Amino acid sequence: IARLRIRGGEADAGRQILQSLYDAARSSSGQAVIDGRAVSIPALTASAREALTQWLWAVLLTDSLRALCKAGRWTDALRQAQQHDGIGQRLLDGRQVAVLAHASAGEQEEARKILRETSAPEPWEHVVNLCLRALTEEGGAEPTAIMTGAYLAFSDPGHPWFTACLGLTVAELAVPDGGRHAAIGKASSIATESRDAYIAAEVLASPVAGAATRETLTDLKGMVLQSGLGQPLTALQEKHLTASASAAVALLAVQLPT
Repeated sequence: IARLRIRGGEADAGRQILQSLYDAARSSSGQAVIDGRAVSIPALTASAREALTQWLWAVLLTDSLRALCKAGRWTDALRQAQQHDGIGQRLLDGRQVAVLAHASAGEQEEARKILRETSAPEPWEHVVNLCLRALTEEGGAEPTAIMTGAYLAFSDPGHPWFTACLGLTVAELAVPDGGRHAAIGKASSIATESRDAYIAAEVLASPVAGAATRETLTDLKGMVLQSGLGQPLTALQEKHLTASASAAVALLAVQLPT
């Protein structure tokens, strides 16, 4: 429910649900309130409650930060990360938010200081680190050239969505003649090779999509069209969806206490 709220643009409502669940897991009463309805977390062993609390902490932190970042609320995102001890030495969500929040506030030196003190042992972290460095540096082609080269050498077949979106970020930060075509080409290739219409739609929505070849853009548009993304449901699909939703509502009415 929380994630549906966040996806629907109700970031604060979704975050409140997650916060209520997290607080309930940490309290002796185990009571949470979701959309005005009291929900009890069942009695758990100490180890099970600890595991649940840790999991909810991670969900609260990551989902809240992404919702706030998507809305451009960098100061709120930084405050959320700080309140929940979400800024570690690794370049995970919280530390990325800290860099971007300071950068968006014009505090470039503080953003660069955080990056200098960052631990980035994984290959993907290295590329993200270079993206953030290119964003916070005072110009010049060298940082973006290093960033682009690192991305083109990076490979993570198990995470095509992340790799493609990272490529779109690299392409936006790169100068037109400094690797932008190569970065957008790699992201486009991931979409065409995986036949993933969601990735194709992300590439097409990118402000630098025009750096891709005309043939590639045509292929990506065909994938999105064939998938039905962004298109209205047919009458039959709407009928099936409505029937499923009605059945779910009826079942919940029986199962949940009033």
